[in-house]
Amino acid sequence: MENVFISSTDIYNRKVILEQEQFDDHIIAESGHIEMADDPTSITATVETPDYIYESSQKPTRDVYFGKDKHKDYPNEFVKVIVDFTDNPDEGFVVSAWTQSEVKGGVGRLKYEKAPSK
Repeated sequence: MENVFISSTDIYNRKVILEQEQFDDHIIAESGHIEMADDPTSITATVETPDYIYESSQKPTRDVYFGKDKHKDYPNEFVKVIVDFTDNPDEGFVVSAWTQSEVKGGVGRLKYEKAPSK
């Protein structure tokens, strides 16, 4: 894959890919989530060590990852990453990513919650 911008593995050992075109054209340009341009590693950190993973309420083949304190410029917000596993349940593609203050929006069944720190 020539177009891979980020390649990572989630907590379920599934491969997660963010294509350069999706990052540039959709996440940054079309959706206007320009904060992600300053810290794309926050997407990787959220996928690899999420606080929560939900099944999407809009499309059950998508998972919605939330990671708190992942973005260097927005430490008190969650990074929200939507990953689509339609074509292969073991390999997903990042659809979008942005920061937000709460865990909300398009979330269905909770699939994973990070254990609290002791």
